[in-house]
Order: sequence, then structure tokens, then C-alpha cells
Amino acid sequence: MTLGACALPLGYARYVEPFLLTVTRHNLNSSGEGVDGEVVRFVQLSDLHLGKLSHHKERIARRVVDLKPDFVVMTGDAVNSPEAMQVFDRYLAMFSGIPLY
Repeated sequence: MTLGACALPLGYARYVEPFLLTVTRHNLNSSGEGVDGEVVRFVQLSDLHLGKLSHHKERIARRVVDLKPDFVVMTGDAVNSPEAMQVFDRYLAMFSGIPLY
């Protein structure tokens, strides 16, 4: 494999993919008791790895707020270090009014 052929996927993985924002919608149906057809909308954010509040992370927060979910579930690694917890607190404040889990 030539150097150029190796550089292309590495460049994509470093400079493109981390900044993609994808919204995927799923319709889940249940036949259990108590189901009245109510629609519940939630957002799952995973592996934010916050170290600082970048433009991309702020764009994610704005997009989530625009989706008007009933709640947000955060999974995976939220911060890169204990020192980043203050950044995480500021990030959570961007979701004002939306329950976070």
C-alpha cells in the first residue's frame, strides 16, 4: 500500500469522522400493558470526551436542544480527565430544562 493510500483513511479518521453529527431515528413499538401510544423522544450522547468546549461540542448541544427530546441519556466517557468536570458542568448547562441521565 502506498503512503497516499494509507494517509486517506487516517486523515478521514482524524479530521472528518470525529466532527460528523448523525441523527438516527428509531420507532420502537411495545405490546406491553399500559402502552397508550404515547411518543417518547430521547437522545443518547456517547463518548463526548470533553476536555474543552469546542465549536463542535457546542453544535451537538444546540442540535439536541433543537430536537426537543423528553430526556437525554449520556453514556460512555464524558470527560478526558478529572479536571474537565468543570467543562462538563458548563456543557450540561447548555441543556437547560431537559432532564439528563
